[in-house]
Order: sequence, then structure tokens, then C-alpha cells
Amino acid sequence: MQFSEEFLAGKTGLDPEYYLAEALASALHRPFIFISTLDRHKSKPIFHMNKESDKPPLIFEIYMREGHEIFKPFFANKHVVFKLDSLKGKIQIIAYMAKSVPEMFKNRPILDYEGFAVVVS
Repeated sequence: MQFSEEFLAGKTGLDPEYYLAEALASALHRPFIFISTLDRHKSKPIFHMNKESDKPPLIFEIYMREGHEIFKPFFANKHVVFKLDSLKGKIQIIAYMAKSVPEMFKNRPILDYEGFAVVVS
């Protein structure tokens, strides 16, 4: 519970071994591809999780923000109006969570909301 509260508040990021990301990939039954800009990943900047799934992969970047390793999707752009039709055939929506979004979160990409919903659930 403490981790999810700190994660949602932006006080912590991924665990160093990416167990949270691996659990998320398994829970979503989706392959994840990570492209890292971190120095510790210079020898292998691209790595995969849940390769066994035949569903389309979700592609994320890993970067540092305020001392925490953060991952975010490459295909989401918070400066562009989100249109569901633009994702047709690219991703598969497997579930959703309905909740009022605080004003300060309204500029976040849609996949951030989905990721937070999975972590909170």
C-alpha cells in the first residue's frame, strides 16, 4: 500500500530490477519492450518482457526523473489530442477503470491513467 501511494504521488519510480514492470506485463498478458536511456543499460539499451505473448507489444522508454527511474509509453504524446481511432489496430484495450481525474492530472497521457489503475487495483 505504501509503495502504490508513493508511486502515485511521484515519490518513487520503478524498482531497480523492474519486478513491477514484469508483473504488469504478465498481468496484462502483453509483451513489453523497454528502450532505456540510462547509463547502466548502455550495453543493452533495449530489453523485452513477456515475449511469449502473441499480442502487439507495448513500447516504453526508461529515463530518470528526480532521481527515480520512470517508464512511459513511446506512442503517447500529452501535447496531442487523444483520439481512440488513431490507436485502432495498434493496441488492444483489455480493461478500464472509471474515476474522476484531478485537475493536475488532466494533461497526462491515457496510458499513464491505465498504468495507475493497474497499480492501484
